[in-house]
Amino acid sequence: MRRSWRRNPHVELGLVFVLLVLLPSFLLGSFSLRAVENERAAAQQRSMAERSSTADLAGRIVHQEMKTLEAGWSTLVPRPVGWEANLGAVVAALDSARGHDFVRACHLLHVSGQRLYPPEPAATEPTPIPSADAFDAGDAHEVRELLAAAETAEFELDTPQAALVAYRALLDAARTPRLQAVAHAGIARAYLHLRQWQQAIEASEWILQQHADAYDLDNQPLRLQARLHIARAREEMGQALPAATALVASYEDLVAHSDEIGRLQFDVLVERIEERMARLLPRPMPDDWRALEQRYAAVAAQRKRPIGSDYFANKLSRKLVRAALEGLAYTTEVRYLSDTVDGEPFLLAYVYLPDASGTAVAALAGFEIDLRSMSIAMLPGIMQQFQTDDDLVLALVDAEGKPVLSGSVVPATNSVSHPLAVPFDFWSVAVALEPDATDVGSLEFRTTVYLYLVLVLLLTIGTGAALVVIGLRRQSRLANMKTSLVSSVSHELRTPLTSIRLFSELLEAAGEDAGLEQRRQYLHTIRREVDRLQRLIDQVLDFARGERGARQFRFEFEEIGALVRNVAEDFRSQAEGKGFHFEVDIEPDLPEVRVDADALRQLLLNLLANAMQYSEKERAITVRARRSGLEVGIQVQDRGIGIDPADHERIFEDFYRGDTRLSSRHGGLGLGLALVRRIATAHGGRVTVDSRRGQGAVFTVWLPVSENGENESAVKEARRARS
Repeated sequence: MRRSWRRNPHVELGLVFVLLVLLPSFLLGSFSLRAVENERAAAQQRSMAERSSTADLAGRIVHQEMKTLEAGWSTLVPRPVGWEANLGAVVAALDSARGHDFVRACHLLHVSGQRLYPPEPAATEPTPIPSADAFDAGDAHEVRELLAAAETAEFELDTPQAALVAYRALLDAARTPRLQAVAHAGIARAYLHLRQWQQAIEASEWILQQHADAYDLDNQPLRLQARLHIARAREEMGQALPAATALVASYEDLVAHSDEIGRLQFDVLVERIEERMARLLPRPMPDDWRALEQRYAAVAAQRKRPIGSDYFANKLSRKLVRAALEGLAYTTEVRYLSDTVDGEPFLLAYVYLPDASGTAVAALAGFEIDLRSMSIAMLPGIMQQFQTDDDLVLALVDAEGKPVLSGSVVPATNSVSHPLAVPFDFWSVAVALEPDATDVGSLEFRTTVYLYLVLVLLLTIGTGAALVVIGLRRQSRLANMKTSLVSSVSHELRTPLTSIRLFSELLEAAGEDAGLEQRRQYLHTIRREVDRLQRLIDQVLDFARGERGARQFRFEFEEIGALVRNVAEDFRSQAEGKGFHFEVDIEPDLPEVRVDADALRQLLLNLLANAMQYSEKERAITVRARRSGLEVGIQVQDRGIGIDPADHERIFEDFYRGDTRLSSRHGGLGLGLALVRRIATAHGGRVTVDSRRGQGAVFTVWLPVSENGENESAVKEARRARS
């Protein structure tokens, strides 16, 4: 086995091809791709290093520009100790600061929660600062501890009774209106958890009456929380209409002041209100609900307002309250708050103002910076220093990589960012190439051409290899078919030749002593084996002519019933001589069919020979001919060993003989059914088989009918519909 494998020329050719062509080609392609990738990586590293140096330099320039602006912002507001006594001068300074160094708006907030600037529309003079509302460092420490204890009891330990006690203690210690409102809101939430609905309503109504404009320490409007608390309490008490009224009032308030909160916060509150209203609104709607329903529909149709200046004032107020609670010492430095609201970046610069002692924080002066104006003023001057590269994109981006001082979008895949130095480290300078520009790290032209040539070479070699493999497989299949044909023909021819030789020798040896009956028996056997030999030779010759396309058919109109009956009756003696029950059932008045009589006779003899050959216990063969529509079916049925459904198509292939155990027992070349299909196809017909293993087989040859008065296209259409 091993020696024959080594001498196989196809295997040797395949090994030579793999070792001398495919393997070197694969190595060539691999090394080429690796070299190109290394060059790409090196070029990319050089490009990224250049951009990193550019980003670093740009960051220094931007930082210097920002420090210059910071120097101007720090002097906009006078901050001497005792500034409260001269509040008018501070307000006048803020009035003159608008428009200076990109300042869009100013805010002056006191630690008591009072807004000192801008003044209310009806006010002509700044409201004096009530000294009783201020608290010292000791007060701040106590309030901070009480607030932490209350929040821990409410949110971490989930003990509403302990939270209620802590918030009451905070209310007693709080000296600013904002902290008092925060304490009342906590008390209302504690009552809700304790299901003390009336007390929760009273605490929430106090907020609406006394501090309707207050915000909690997370910049949540307390009046909205109070109305939602009232609505929930009313709902729990079974007061649906008052609860819905409170929700509609909350919705109206929310929309009216939607410029004070961000989109996300607005959407969350709207979702809560609409969810509760859907639960409260009755269906059908009573008359006393219709006015409220109209108010609800009207407010639901309104849109959120764009962010206004009050939003930034609340942001700064939170910073001030946190500074007071944490006991932050007063310093003169400029501080910053940068973020994004509703998809737009913003920058707030602010400075603290001292209390009477000059050591603690008492107020905050904040400035809204116009980023668009800053971008127009700053970036062109900075970009002039990088004119050597026209494809460069420079932008200031936030922590998420979104531009804050430029409308240019910096690609994240080939950009380099460098954070600004403190205190502007909330921004970074990003440097990249234009999206349609050629990257410095791209391959050079000759490298690209070389890569394409290598790819074309590999594709050519791969295509050639595929063609060679296909050719080798085809040649191997043809060689195997030839070997199988020679082996099968040799085996099948040997059997009849041996019988002929044996009975010829017996006839010669008997001479004149052999009786007449004995001689007839010998001659009959010799004749039968000669016929068998003739059929084998005819099958081989027919197969060869079919392979070459040299077989010619002579079509004539024949009485198909008579033709089938004649062939069947000629075969009857042979079948009955071997013990078969042979039956012929021909439908009368079958039409003439255009056929080659000799070819059709060979077709039927092949089917009959197979039926007799593959029948063992039950020996019965039935030949039928009948008409079905525009076709005539010639049927051969046996009760032999049958065929597996999986082999119904393969049995018509050349040299296929099904189960090797059966084929070795019954002989044959595996060409009979292949010739049957070829002859049927040449007549424009088809062959079907219905068989199961052990249940016999029924082969039916369908031939088209072409009679006078029948349209040829109708015949073809009927055959297509049947198939």
